[in-house]
Amino acid sequence: MSIREIKIDEFDYPLPDERIAKHPLAQRDECLLLVKDARGGISTHKFKELPELLPADSMLIYNNTRVINARLRFRKGDDGTGALIEVFCLEPCEPADYAVSFASTSRCSWTCFVGNSKRWKSGALTMPLSIDGNEFTLSATRVSRSGNTSVVEFSWDAPEVTFSRIISAVGEIPIPPYLNRNTEDSDSADYQTIFSHIEGSVAAPTAGLHFTPEVLSAIDERGIPRREITLHVGAGTFQPVKSDTIGEHEMHSEFIAVPRELIEELSRTDKQVIAVGTTSVRTLESLYHLGCRLHQQLPSDTLPQWYPYLPTTKASELSDRSDRSDKSDKSDLSDLSDRSDLSDRSDLSDLSDSSDSPDSPDPSTPTHPNLSVKASMEAILRHLDATGENTFIASTRLMIAPGYRYRIVKGMVTNFHQPRSTLLLLVSAFLSQPEKTNTPTSQPPKNTFPSSNSSQPEKDPTPSPAQAQYIAPTWRDLYTYALSNPAYRFLSYGDACLLL
Repeated sequence: MSIREIKIDEFDYPLPDERIAKHPLAQRDECLLLVKDARGGISTHKFKELPELLPADSMLIYNNTRVINARLRFRKGDDGTGALIEVFCLEPCEPADYAVSFASTSRCSWTCFVGNSKRWKSGALTMPLSIDGNEFTLSATRVSRSGNTSVVEFSWDAPEVTFSRIISAVGEIPIPPYLNRNTEDSDSADYQTIFSHIEGSVAAPTAGLHFTPEVLSAIDERGIPRREITLHVGAGTFQPVKSDTIGEHEMHSEFIAVPRELIEELSRTDKQVIAVGTTSVRTLESLYHLGCRLHQQLPSDTLPQWYPYLPTTKASELSDRSDRSDKSDKSDLSDLSDRSDLSDRSDLSDLSDSSDSPDSPDPSTPTHPNLSVKASMEAILRHLDATGENTFIASTRLMIAPGYRYRIVKGMVTNFHQPRSTLLLLVSAFLSQPEKTNTPTSQPPKNTFPSSNSSQPEKDPTPSPAQAQYIAPTWRDLYTYALSNPAYRFLSYGDACLLL
């Protein structure tokens, strides 16, 4: 079975509404932290303990994007009493650069969702505004439609006022639909991370919501470096997979930006990269594959959804085995063959997603060069040298699913995700990496699963030598553990996981 044939039903689970956190805790770092350690043990902590739980040789990388007030509500008619039309800004069209669009002072256009679209057949929507002493009118004109989105041109007659200032003043922050409530004033602060400063997202990178100045200071005190990347989260992050198989699901495109200094560091570091949130995971893993495309002299402005699963050549595989980052991928996976749940499998023979042998691919079939991380980063650095840029900018449609081979990320901080979501696929893929599923140890992992009568851990029986090799917990094991403990809260404002 190829990766595209994975059935999304395997990634469903019951999530009662009462387990979905509607608001964050008053003290962000007091939330629970489920830890899956490197030996497969599962345990419960508080998020404020994260600094001491991170490996000493870690590098923490998080997303610095900031959620914009993307919802604009217009009323039809000159008197403002007509039908309510909601315009939800997704990404800039003209100018296409986020920063330039936000700095626009007379007009700009965005790709948008339009709520109550059938009531807006033609003409401009208008909204009288008063911002910083400037009285003016904001107009919205629908330029075109494509599927469920529209290109909307905004114009206003106040050259002193930027588009960023307009949406900050009159827009509404877009909280996730599964919260089943209206946006509240508190969401303006609650739904931003403390390290957010690059405007562009329509959803928060929610794993970052748990961090506090105290947690960051404790991480610094341990000597663990912190680095930033940018991925502007799109509305597609809220969309569950509606098709029967993941091959029929079209991944949304998201903007990414990585500074040259970090790319240089990634090309030479021996540290374990711990990504904060699935957005940071997607950015870092996309970065590797975009470097491979540059090496192949392929377009690098967008990473196609299925590029990582292309067949590789024998020569590139042999070359890749010499790289330090790939040594752990030689594990024997034969002991996983009897797993009935596809989400629990880590058989990388499906990685090519092709019936052709990777040792002798058809010359007409696109292939993946399977570079080392160092070689991929060097390809990006050469590209930056050639263009004179200090930041690598692209967009990604990367689909990470079981069978995907992680290249840069060695651990992640993440929240609990919706059933049937691509984010759950990403977590499952991480937990089923060869080095995660077949790890020789002198002692087995701690068993900290709750019993049926208690949420407290049970002690392990004394292990036999045969238990020194084990199969690590899957995403379903982790979620069952959390659901069996009523203290755990789910989704954006809920609790977190540390996966090592």
